[in-house]
Amino acid sequence: MADLNYTVQQGRLTRDVELKYTPNGKALAKGTIANTTGFGDNERTHFISFTMWGARAEGISKYLTKGKQIIVWGELHCNEWETDEGQKRKDWFINFASVHFCSGDPKPKDGIPF
Repeated sequence: MADLNYTVQQGRLTRDVELKYTPNGKALAKGTIANTTGFGDNERTHFISFTMWGARAEGISKYLTKGKQIIVWGELHCNEWETDEGQKRKDWFINFASVHFCSGDPKPKDGIPF
């Protein structure tokens, strides 16, 4: 039986989502949200990266601009690598399955696949 790997995070986009294409032409969009929890001296802000692929990335990336509040759903993934100096690094991110625009933000027109 497979384990469940699914996360939901809400926050504001820290910058416009970046849309790129892989060498074989597949669209890839990357972004980061700032998620603040706690209050007073215990307030913390977490920066959560996410990716999205294909037609979904092309269709919705232009609506994902700095400051918009969104909720993202998807699988949690980790890239691991070693630096030139031999230090091990990890980069956690959400592989986007769906997005919701929070109230007050203009929503994309119907027909956008997300």
